[in-house]
Amino acid sequence: MKTILFAIAILLTTAIDSVAQQNENCKIYYNYDAAGQRVKRYHHCLVEGEDESVAPPILVNLFPNPTNGPVNVMTNELVDVLTVRVFDMEGHEIVLEDCHDCNSLTIDLSGQLTGTYVVNVNIVKQGYTDQQQSFTVIRYAD
Repeated sequence: MKTILFAIAILLTTAIDSVAQQNENCKIYYNYDAAGQRVKRYHHCLVEGEDESVAPPILVNLFPNPTNGPVNVMTNELVDVLTVRVFDMEGHEIVLEDCHDCNSLTIDLSGQLTGTYVVNVNIVKQGYTDQQQSFTVIRYAD
């Protein structure tokens, strides 16, 4: 019986050490909205042979939401290309705007009907993996 308990204790210790070692190679990043509320979580673990200097995801904020017209899209750092596409709920692209070497872009939904829209944000920056994030924006009447 003592042998079985000893074996279980060794297995549990090994499992706990393995999890702890894995967590040392993992980092968690968060996106926050304009009000400071956490809205998205990123979990990144280094793979064997991967450089520790791998950059965290570029954070994107979109505000105000809901809006009666203008919507600001901002990143936490300068990017090579920031592309914003807005789709209505039928899937039609109604806005396409981009900027180069920037960290913010303002789109205007004031000419659109009241309703819900999907905003796709694409980010390209040298040294980073290209990113795409989607947001739902509500356009309300003036």
